[in-house]
Amino acid sequence: QSVVVCNLDGRILLYNNRARLQFQAPGGGIQSSSGMALIGLGRSIFAILDRNLITHALDNIQHRLRRGSAQPVANFVTTSQTDQLIRVQMAPVLGRLRTEVGEQGSERLLDGYVLILDNITRSFEVESQRDQMLQSLTEGSRASLANVRAAVENLLDYPDMETEQRDRFVGIIRDEVGVMGQRLDRTVTEFADALKARWPLEDMLGVDLVQAARRRIEQKLGIPTKTEEVAEGLWVRVDSFSLLQALTYLVFRLRDEYEIREVCFRL
Repeated sequence: QSVVVCNLDGRILLYNNRARLQFQAPGGGIQSSSGMALIGLGRSIFAILDRNLITHALDNIQHRLRRGSAQPVANFVTTSQTDQLIRVQMAPVLGRLRTEVGEQGSERLLDGYVLILDNITRSFEVESQRDQMLQSLTEGSRASLANVRAAVENLLDYPDMETEQRDRFVGIIRDEVGVMGQRLDRTVTEFADALKARWPLEDMLGVDLVQAARRRIEQKLGIPTKTEEVAEGLWVRVDSFSLLQALTYLVFRLRDEYEIREVCFRL
């Protein structure tokens, strides 16, 4: 796996050789369009990863730290400058303890973060192949099923039909079932890897997701929000960054099209 360690400003403090190789430009270089190396000590991680994604992941981690999470991590998926699909796991680098005067307890400060990066381009391609497989299997089987259904209905509706005609309908059923079996076997063989692929999602408390959505909408759009009902202890598996982007855009359109003045969340 590729590993990169950064401070809170996004400056790279440490990286392994796998990370350097992963972000090589076509032709073997590791240069950006401006001629600077993408991976290097003191370089900015934002030359490789979207700043908004990093900020969102840091906000999630800090929120979990405040809630007392023992192992706060964040996950997201993005694309590199070379159009590779990258799955990123962020873990915090915790520094000194901070204790406010007159308050009980202390809080460990966030000094930076570790990024573990996996190139899942191939996995995503396999996922696309799985979609094609399902479509092909569905479309290809529809005609065969229709022929089988018609043959069975004729056999049931006309039990006294001639032997020759009965054998013809039985032959149709046999042939179509054989074609479906061959199609299924071929699909399983060609797409065996695709059947194992899954889009990576992040485990998140439902209440945290709602609070993140409320903060983003209020900060970005200035629209008041409130919570009507959120089930306690409800966990969701979600790409939180993409979902919050979508929710924010939806509220933006609702405000412009219908002049809504408040958003209420229920989960």
